[in-house]
Amino acid sequence: MELQEAIEKAKEESQERNFNQSIDLIVNFKDVDLSDPNNRFNEDLKLPYQADDEVKIAVIGDTIINEADNADLV
Repeated sequence: MELQEAIEKAKEESQERNFNQSIDLIVNFKDVDLSDPNNRFNEDLKLPYQADDEVKIAVIGDTIINEADNADLV
């Protein structure tokens, strides 16, 4: 089954909600040693729909507070 087909099927089989729903995608890679810098990757995906114009960002944690210049709430 293709990813898009699986998402459409999950949306059809879920019950109706009174709010806009979002979908999270989590991918697990087997046999990839990410501790080796040569195996690390960073990909940006262009989604077909733009996020809402007003996007809020919150940062929770004590190790990256100093780097959270673009956060609306820390």
